[in-house]
Amino acid sequence: MRLIAITSRDDLEEMGSENLKRAVIELALAHGHFSIWMSVFSEDVEMRKRFVNAFPGTATDCFHTVELSTVSPRPDNGLDGGSKV
Repeated sequence: MRLIAITSRDDLEEMGSENLKRAVIELALAHGHFSIWMSVFSEDVEMRKRFVNAFPGTATDCFHTVELSTVSPRPDNGLDGGSKV
């Protein structure tokens, strides 16, 4: 899985068209493993935002709005201190 993500990242660096970006998102959704895609694309904030928005059930408030670093504890989830279950 990691190799597919790395190849996708390298392809985007070489020819980063909007169509290819959409195809990479579709590929990521088909294969899953959100954390691998986020790790491989750690230097590409735009694609990381796309992954966060595309993967169902991903809480967008768990990521900083500009740099997309993780926010911990997650804000406003209704648990004491915003912690996870």
